[in-house]
Amino acid sequence: MVRGPCVFGGYYKDAEKTKETILEGGWLATGDVGRINEDGTVSIIDRKKNIFKLSQGEYVAPEALENIYGNDSCVQQVFVHGDSLQSCLVGVIVPDPEAFVPWAQKIAGGHDSSLEALCRNEKVNKAMVERLAGVGRKAKLQGYEILKAIKIDHRPFDIETNDILTPTLKLKRNVAADYYRSDIDCISKGAVVFAFGPEFHVTDREGKVIASTIVDEQGGPVAKAERSCKGGIRAAAFSRDGTQFATCTVDKGVYIYETENWTTVRSLYSEKRCNDLAFDPSGELLVTADKFGDANWVGTSPGASEKSEVLLGHVSNLCAIGFSFNKAPYLLTCDRDEKLRVSKYPNGYNIQSFGLGHTEFLTTVACAPFALDYAVTGSGDDTMRLWNMHSGQLVQTVELGEYLAKYYESGAAVCTENTYEDRTAAKKRYGVLRIRAVDAIKAFVAVVERIPVVLVFPFRENKLDEPQVIDIAHPPTDVAVLGDRLIVSYAPNASGELVVALKLDGSKYVADDELTATLSANVTTMKVDDMPKVQSIYVWGNKMYLERPKGEEGHGNEDGDDQD
Repeated sequence: MVRGPCVFGGYYKDAEKTKETILEGGWLATGDVGRINEDGTVSIIDRKKNIFKLSQGEYVAPEALENIYGNDSCVQQVFVHGDSLQSCLVGVIVPDPEAFVPWAQKIAGGHDSSLEALCRNEKVNKAMVERLAGVGRKAKLQGYEILKAIKIDHRPFDIETNDILTPTLKLKRNVAADYYRSDIDCISKGAVVFAFGPEFHVTDREGKVIASTIVDEQGGPVAKAERSCKGGIRAAAFSRDGTQFATCTVDKGVYIYETENWTTVRSLYSEKRCNDLAFDPSGELLVTADKFGDANWVGTSPGASEKSEVLLGHVSNLCAIGFSFNKAPYLLTCDRDEKLRVSKYPNGYNIQSFGLGHTEFLTTVACAPFALDYAVTGSGDDTMRLWNMHSGQLVQTVELGEYLAKYYESGAAVCTENTYEDRTAAKKRYGVLRIRAVDAIKAFVAVVERIPVVLVFPFRENKLDEPQVIDIAHPPTDVAVLGDRLIVSYAPNASGELVVALKLDGSKYVADDELTATLSANVTTMKVDDMPKVQSIYVWGNKMYLERPKGEEGHGNEDGDDQD
């Protein structure tokens, strides 16, 4: 605070703001954060508005920490981030190429030595975290002031490209937080949910179970998640900030959890069975896609209405749903009539475009912050397709047979084992199970029914580039993204293997044996007498159910396809 003849008298015709700024006795509250030094002098170290509190109650002055970390020779720019939901700090580092590249090359070994590749290198990232921790300890920082995880970005903060700096080159914290939101979410926390029947386990980034519906079998400090359903889990989703998790079940249940203690916030009953669900960008609403073609929304807070409302409708069964990352977001819905619909949100009746080109039912859709104008879809027609969401233009078609036909020829593709033995199981098919965005490397990852591979497509120049085809031990059922790692669940198999983890080695993915071993030891499912079979997407995807095994065409209730 300051006082004297140099202090202004107040704001013109704004008594309220003057009262907030000019305190009793004529003292001006400048909003600066000061530190009293050992010699009695005062140093200005931050602005009050920049101060935030961590979940354990400690207050952090990020600008002061940025000044300390910025003194390291490898650091050109730094952004320190934290919030009241997290107990530790994370950061974004823009390296000084002159000092960083030679240092990082020694860490990375013989891999790609370009600045961009070194910034993505896992070994370099870990070494940089340790290096900065040393800087913090030397400066006698408190434990909570040490960065626990970082994103290294080769692109500088600037005024024109990313608008992170002001014209006077000061950091715009809110803009930086929004710009790096997906990266911050990836490095500050991370969880993977493994669902089996009505049960699920939640593991952290290290593969340790942190919550489970069968916690008694886990032991240790594991949160008990309520098993809120009788039927098996059909689909699940996290909110974008990771604070909420939701499931829909084959018995028409919808359940919303908070992820701090994994308690159930809401238990709802849907009139129609839901096939997929997604939190809207704010996390305040959950949107479900049902088998009658409707997208319904319901509030996520405990006091919200029990009844869902129809947001939009399709003529046929909705198979997948998602949101874009635009400032004015789109809601994307995929149906069994080969159609992608892009609707303005929250006005679902206002259609922006249709994506028309698939020749079979759609199974999955993915959007990404690094591809704001585009969506990627997968289908039962053996293709992945890239669309311009604004116009509905088909930008690119990826024929999966070009990369995967050899797995049928070698016998590696599993046609009937562990699936419904549908009538055309011997055909070469490349039905896409899941596509997800990998923000950390600006790529899309896909897994395909029957084929024991993972496909990683870099997104370059607004196109899907040639993929890395990664062999795995068994056909997959799903893939999850954990920062720059990939977690792939296996179809049931005689070996009992459930999962494999993949990590980056330079610019390529390889098996992460350590994380795989940890997950395999910690994630257990139910014991069965007979090997369970995974339903083929071609059973539920075919409009006329012609692909059910003979004699089972009418077993609609087993699938939840009963007519309400």
